[in-house]
Amino acid sequence: MAKPKSFFMFCIGDFASKLPIPAAFVEDHGLHLRRQLWLHLKTQPAAASWAVKVNKIDGIFYIVDGWSEFVTDNNILEMKVLCFHIVGNSTLHVAIFGNDSCLELGTELQTKEPVRPLRFVKKLKEYHFLDQRLEIPKEFSGATAVGSEDKIRLRDWKGKKWTISITDRNNGIRAFSAGWKRFLNANKLKVGAILLFDFDMESNDVIKVELLGDQDGEEMLGRATYGGFVPFD
Repeated sequence: MAKPKSFFMFCIGDFASKLPIPAAFVEDHGLHLRRQLWLHLKTQPAAASWAVKVNKIDGIFYIVDGWSEFVTDNNILEMKVLCFHIVGNSTLHVAIFGNDSCLELGTELQTKEPVRPLRFVKKLKEYHFLDQRLEIPKEFSGATAVGSEDKIRLRDWKGKKWTISITDRNNGIRAFSAGWKRFLNANKLKVGAILLFDFDMESNDVIKVELLGDQDGEEMLGRATYGGFVPFD
């Protein structure tokens, strides 16, 4: 049976300081094992993000550590209904419903925290062509739909979209597979080309790909982790 990807919670009691969430959902997706989770408004997924954690208190799982800021920033009041939908392994999109049961589109956010781009960079090696795969950093796949879906769309720098399969490799690493070779060949890419992959927060199933010049590419590679993930500054 497929794991449920969404759940609803009513804002009652001491919801502003910590929010209880279903134990089955937490355990199915391992949310209590994540060092950090990210909340995004479903109606404005690219506008801002809030870092929270899931802790077990007296046998009940709660969203804490940053939850109160999310409540304040989005003016969440008692008796509102929240729908949480998991994207990837570490991101939850939140839809806020008012007392009239209508989805709230949201107003100007009070938070000044900028959106955290989710991106990684790769310098193409010979094995990326021979193996016909490209490994994806865990930090990227864990925070996006790449961590749970079997396909993703790449949008190249010319605006064309490519459907790419995602497969599991060793040690929990995921990789682009079927469709990757076609993407390389169609764009006439060669060994040494540097590509920047940006997750599209608004579509949730598109990764924007940019072909970087030598100077920009080397600068981006210098900021990246060993796997290619580019941390937020």
